[in-house]
Amino acid sequence: MQTKEIIERNFSRYAPFYDKYADIQLAAAKRLLEVLPKGGVDSVLEIGCGTGNYTRLVRTRFPAARIKALDFSSRMIEVARQKLQGDGVEFITADAEEFDPDGPFDLVTSNAAFQWFIRPEETIRKFREALAGGGRLAFSTFGPKTFWELREMLDDGSGVASGGFLDEEALEKMLNGYFSNVCIKKLVVKEVYPSIVELLRKIRYTGVRGGGKRAFPWKSTEGLYRKRFGRIEATYEIYLCSGDRY
Repeated sequence: MQTKEIIERNFSRYAPFYDKYADIQLAAAKRLLEVLPKGGVDSVLEIGCGTGNYTRLVRTRFPAARIKALDFSSRMIEVARQKLQGDGVEFITADAEEFDPDGPFDLVTSNAAFQWFIRPEETIRKFREALAGGGRLAFSTFGPKTFWELREMLDDGSGVASGGFLDEEALEKMLNGYFSNVCIKKLVVKEVYPSIVELLRKIRYTGVRGGGKRAFPWKSTEGLYRKRFGRIEATYEIYLCSGDRY
């Protein structure tokens, strides 16, 4: 199991390389724009802003809004600050699950960070309280079928954290407890890699690593992978979730 310390260390260590490998996260960010309000947003709280790719999209969508963006990796925040210098975004280094938001906000949003919450329902409830009446929570998150091929190739799948991510049923139940107009859209994206090493590099540089300390048996795994699937492919299961505070 990955602890917060392991997750933060992974993201901070590879912050300079993140944008080169985060094409799936960027694609999710662009699709997440579809579930944001069309207008009437004067204040935004972004959770897990990373290197600021989604932040920049939100700023473009709501050019006059007050935006507060936080991430628990100071290295990620450094990259984001450089990227959005002069755009009037307030960046904060903080753990979203420990952060006390000073709302109300018209929009609380997050791209590809929700899956790392240790206490997801408690965190959702907290950010609901940070919303103004009629405000919206909108986020993307990876589902448990992400990297299912790689988990299948390992003896017990324990080296791939995505197996513990929330599925659509769990997300829907959680959101319905606190929001109206709940909407969940599922995206499934497949990528093909030239080798298992390239797949592992992609996983490593986007912070999504397994929690085990054992050496990865990449040579034997590559052969099994190609025999089972015919190529080195990986599935990304993405949920776009939204709900309005009633």
